[in-house]
Amino acid sequence: MSDRAENLEAIETRLRNDILQEAARYGGVILTHNEVAAESGEGAILPTWTAVDHNNVKTSKELWEYMKSQGWNVDYYRIPISPDRPIEDNYLDAYLQVIRDTDPLKTSLVFSCGMGAVRTTFAMVAASLMRRKQLLSLGMPDPYPVHTTQVGSNSGTSSGINTPPHPQTEARIILALEQASAQQDLNKSLLRLTYLLQQCLQNKNSQSAIELLMTQPTLLENLRKAHTGNYGIILSLLGCLDHGLQSKKLVDRIIDATDQVTNLREDILRYRLKYSLTSMEEAQGSDYLRGAIKALEK
Repeated sequence: MSDRAENLEAIETRLRNDILQEAARYGGVILTHNEVAAESGEGAILPTWTAVDHNNVKTSKELWEYMKSQGWNVDYYRIPISPDRPIEDNYLDAYLQVIRDTDPLKTSLVFSCGMGAVRTTFAMVAASLMRRKQLLSLGMPDPYPVHTTQVGSNSGTSSGINTPPHPQTEARIILALEQASAQQDLNKSLLRLTYLLQQCLQNKNSQSAIELLMTQPTLLENLRKAHTGNYGIILSLLGCLDHGLQSKKLVDRIIDATDQVTNLREDILRYRLKYSLTSMEEAQGSDYLRGAIKALEK
């Protein structure tokens, strides 16, 4: 792991040296190309001469070392993961080694990858699980509680005020609350599912996604299970874990809490939908299927 980080840093150092050497030949400037922002997302590319020197051309490691020398209380760790490499246990071990010695009440964690999407989000999910364990060990409340419905009562008085509910009444209350919570989760899942399907359909008419789901109830149920991550291989793995279903609910809560850029669970379904909507002649189909498999591994 450390050898790969050192290799990348050596490449960055050579690139920095090449930039400075080129700038020296052109009077302290190099030719860069800037993309102009546009509503379509594809702006014009404009060549620009940019002034550079040793003060504004730094590698990632040099930049953070400079900030630390200026008094910023920061530490820099590099755990390189290429986009095509599966995230294996050794990466989680590397995260744990860094995070376990930090104070969860005083230390903030910032992650960054090349695109700032999938690998960054995965690291955020893993770190959130570790931070939760740290907080619970300190006696702090659970930051990601898996809600369980309980009905409590105070001891009653002789006048009958605040008397405990009848066991059957309490059971009905608990059942009603659990059903309401499950219905709320189902409604949210259906809304997100409709949105995903609409985004994947080549025809962007929102009505087409709704009509497709209404006319095919079996498809709707299968997609709903997929959206909640209830794949066969996942459910079989849960059977091998103590408190497997509760652990999945916890991970799902953290995934949903860190989905500002991408949702790791929805990525699986998004790739699978795109694969289903491609024809046999389209070369992108196999790419979508590989993407779904990699997303499922995460």
